Amino acid sequence: MMDGRLSGSDFSLNVQQSNDDDGRFWIDTLEDDATPTAELVGEEHDQQKLRQWLVAAMGALNPRERYIVIERKLRDEGRTLQSLGQELNLSKERVRQLEAAAFNKLRRGLEGQSPELQAFLG
Repeated sequence: MMDGRLSGSDFSLNVQQSNDDDGRFWIDTLEDDATPTAELVGEEHDQQKLRQWLVAAMGALNPRERYIVIERKLRDEGRTLQSLGQELNLSKERVRQLEAAAFNKLRRGLEGQSPELQAFLG
């Protein structure tokens, strides 16, 4: 069987697979040099798990703590302690204290979820 394949003639990869106008070219069937699909699937799975763990841990926070964490750490442009303090009618030191308490709650919530997450947190 292999001898039959090796003895066949060469053909161009730039030829359409079928005679239709919308047929694919043979070169389109080759594997892409970009990131392997298995790796992409693994990364997506990991991100999904991390997101689930974070959402579960965020559930332990009160609304004000959750708002501070989201505004400070989960936005592309994190807000300053000063701007949050002005909005919430708190000093920036109090906002920092609430943020620290929220992170402690998050860590405790995350530590109890999974051995897999334990390895990630180190």
